[in-house]
Amino acid sequence: MDLDVLLHAKFKKLGEAVTDWRQMRDKLKTLADDAKTQLTDRAARADWSGENSKVTRPFIDKTAGEIADMRWQAETIYNILKDTCAELTGYRDQLQFTIAEADWQHLRVRDTGHSSFRVEPKDGADVSQPTIDGFAEDIRQLLSDATESDHSAKETLVALADLSKYGFTDARYKDRDEAAEALKAGEKAARYAQDPEKAGALDSVLKKYRGDALFAERFATRLGPDGTLEFWVAAKEPAPSGTNPAAPRDSRS
Repeated sequence: MDLDVLLHAKFKKLGEAVTDWRQMRDKLKTLADDAKTQLTDRAARADWSGENSKVTRPFIDKTAGEIADMRWQAETIYNILKDTCAELTGYRDQLQFTIAEADWQHLRVRDTGHSSFRVEPKDGADVSQPTIDGFAEDIRQLLSDATESDHSAKETLVALADLSKYGFTDARYKDRDEAAEALKAGEKAARYAQDPEKAGALDSVLKKYRGDALFAERFATRLGPDGTLEFWVAAKEPAPSGTNPAAPRDSRS
């Protein structure tokens, strides 16, 4: 992220998106609660017979479930946007304070483009190199943290959107970091699955993230169609002692 981009960022649209998704979350929560009490609970108490028991009741349960999934997806998106907006606003404020402090120390900070910047003494100012380097490092870290926050938000939101291509997902995360960790774990598990010596580590990760939608999506996409198929086939087959039964076979053999 360029220095000037973060320094002068307003985040108005991001803040508006947070508000919109909070309102959407609240509306869907009310709708999901109504679906449970008005649809699911009544259906459970009804006396079903004939075709109604085979068609209508499953349809009601499925509809209520879809509404619940909508609610949790809106909740997750809201949490991700809220965290990201708060973080980026904080990094911007810290950057503005750091640059103001550098100015007080007779230093000029300027954006040189392509994610680079320069910290230098103002004309005639006598400033030690360690002081210059200290401000440069603080600014570099702020830009790095802001870039990571922005990238993580984009990655998790895109992954959630990919999960929803064929219907709402029941993926539920309390904040952006939790969703990002699930994606990282999926990548790690995909690497473990291809290494016979990582059987224990793979088993531990798979148990921890069992049922996690983002983890499963990232794990499968990193292995690829053939790798995923080989993984599940190998996982069902007995394996020689000391090997990873879930590791895909070497396609070169």
